Amino acid sequence: MYNNKYINDFDEETYLKYLSNKDLLKEIADCYINQFNSPTYDNTLAFKESLDHFILKNIKINPEFIKSNYFHNYLKYIHYIFSNRKSCANTQLEYNTNIVFTDESVKEKILSLYNRELRDTIKNTISNNEKRIDYVLKRLKKKDKLSQGEINFIGEYLYTRRDLDSDLYKYFIEYIMNDAKNNTQIKNSPQIMAAFIAYLPKVFGDGCEDCRIILTNGITTNDNYILPSIINSIKKDSKRESLINKGFYSHENKFISIAKNELDFSLVSEKFLDNPDNVDEKDLFWIIISCFRELTHQYQVKQINSDSFNSSGFSVIIRNLVNYEKDYSFDKGSYEMKIEADDNAWKKLYNLINDFMLNSSDDKNHVLEMMEKCKYNQSTILSRNHCLSNKQTNISDNYFSQDMTIIFNNLKSNSKYKEYFKNIWNTYPMIRKLFSIDGRIKTSLLLNETINKNDIDSLENNIMCGEVSEFLFTYGYGSIKKHIKEDKISEEQIKNLMLNIHTIYELNKLQLQSLLKVDSKQHDKNINLREKCLEKFKMVANIVFKEREIAFILKNRYPQYDVNKYYDSKYAVWSYTDMLKYLYEASNNVINNDDVKDVLAKFEISGDSVLLELAKQTRYYLASDQSNSGYYLAKRKMND
Repeated sequence: MYNNKYINDFDEETYLKYLSNKDLLKEIADCYINQFNSPTYDNTLAFKESLDHFILKNIKINPEFIKSNYFHNYLKYIHYIFSNRKSCANTQLEYNTNIVFTDESVKEKILSLYNRELRDTIKNTISNNEKRIDYVLKRLKKKDKLSQGEINFIGEYLYTRRDLDSDLYKYFIEYIMNDAKNNTQIKNSPQIMAAFIAYLPKVFGDGCEDCRIILTNGITTNDNYILPSIINSIKKDSKRESLINKGFYSHENKFISIAKNELDFSLVSEKFLDNPDNVDEKDLFWIIISCFRELTHQYQVKQINSDSFNSSGFSVIIRNLVNYEKDYSFDKGSYEMKIEADDNAWKKLYNLINDFMLNSSDDKNHVLEMMEKCKYNQSTILSRNHCLSNKQTNISDNYFSQDMTIIFNNLKSNSKYKEYFKNIWNTYPMIRKLFSIDGRIKTSLLLNETINKNDIDSLENNIMCGEVSEFLFTYGYGSIKKHIKEDKISEEQIKNLMLNIHTIYELNKLQLQSLLKVDSKQHDKNINLREKCLEKFKMVANIVFKEREIAFILKNRYPQYDVNKYYDSKYAVWSYTDMLKYLYEASNNVINNDDVKDVLAKFEISGDSVLLELAKQTRYYLASDQSNSGYYLAKRKMND
């Protein structure tokens, strides 16, 4: 069936313009014919595929469409491709792969329009290709050593057919990830990689299955030109470059493009898993991670119109607010977007290896090691983004807090920005949960919605959700406390607030785990690990203090609610002791009393039983042999 997403990447007027002109169609056909030898521009190749879907849709809606001049020109154009695209041992695949001809009822109607001799030739070619496809499928299932011609043939078929749900495609992906390394006859090729990367949206899921990944020349234009002859004639103007050579990029929210020269690497290398910061170590896993990052960006853009708060869409909105004068066609421009993309990419790669390698590989232990490397690389995302050599070090751990400072300053000093902000506010319902139309913060978001997960036992380490919760809780703590003291809040709001506080704990622990896992040699020279851990310990201790204060107010003001159902002091205790442990590790296994005296003094004058016990146990720990891991502040529930 035709795909409306592909069709909607271009407007109807454009389709009809090309269908009316045989010369324009021929130029598209010539580029498509040479797709693997000499890839062309993204719009050119995407348009060919979209045009096929447009044709099928029109035939299904109106069978009389095949009698039109539009279709008459299309029929000649398709046969021109069939006659001239002779790759893979002179195999012609157009009638096997074109979406129009995969609909059997439509195919028979169309073939009847050809004369008998030509019709028989086409049918014979279709049949021979189907037999060859079945033959290669059987060899894939048996894990036989395919020839370069066979793997190129099946790769070209899969890429141009783009049936991501077929069993053949799954066997192909398994073969490339497991068996190709044992076959010295196979070398990397554009056909292999085009088919491989085209399948990744299926693996990614999350509504991005229709986000096409296409093999191109890696050059795009800010204008939606389709013909290479026109694009080639574009000259650089005085303001910006009309042609942009990115190599690897998302073309707006339409499709993802990757240049052929980016795919020149060995199929068997795994170096990227060991050193993802080295961009020179390109291999199969590099391309997978790169595609998953771009797919995450596509997903983020899809989420911006959501009514409910989600970090993916909100990261795009914040990007727009912080860099409101930028052109976003080719610049992601947001730390939140990039961090989420990195984090998500490693999760997706872990799942891909689990699904396509673990049960297919002869060396399961090696595959398990690869999966552990994915977990490790995911856990060090924060370090890899701002704490490693050659990274920016003047950015606070909470990127969202810094973004808010930029937005506030713009609202105070820039009248044009105020109008821009109002337009964003009126366009996206999600932003209205956090801001009033004049830019004031609504801390009520912490009460009205669970920013992360609803189940405290399955909290995900969503970095931006943690940053938003941390900002709102610290920035608006006074108003939150006043609200629960003076206004009536529901039991559901209590639940939301407590879950959002726990998200703050998870974020801070994740940040320190990330720092401590990365080899100290990789840290930027300006990063003082002990000072960073001390800073985070004090941050979490302050959140624990405030949470206890909030809990005390809630229990006294709302005796009719079962507050303990949503608040359990063990999470605060666990978070505090974890942060103390990280400080211990970063301080050469000795924590000085002076480092934490202000925290303990605050706890001791609070009168709160949990805080008093934490202070008591910490002082005992500091006075004892700190290397005695058998004592270390046991994680246990401390009752009120």
